[in-house]
Amino acid sequence: MDVNVFSYHHGAAFNRWHERIIDCATGCGRKTTMTGTGLCDQCWEGQRRAQLAEQLRHSERDRFTS
Repeated sequence: MDVNVFSYHHGAAFNRWHERIIDCATGCGRKTTMTGTGLCDQCWEGQRRAQLAEQLRHSERDRFTS
């Protein structure tokens, strides 16, 4: 992900591939081009790992309580 600002258009920052650059939605201070989730790579990965850990806890619990 390229978060180096190449140009500005109507106050929005864009990289050289014309992807809009925004601040991470978590407020961590990093920039991202992922406008759908609004999360930078590090925050997205952390969220994904937390979700997978939760799924694993549930599957382990179900396996031992069945």
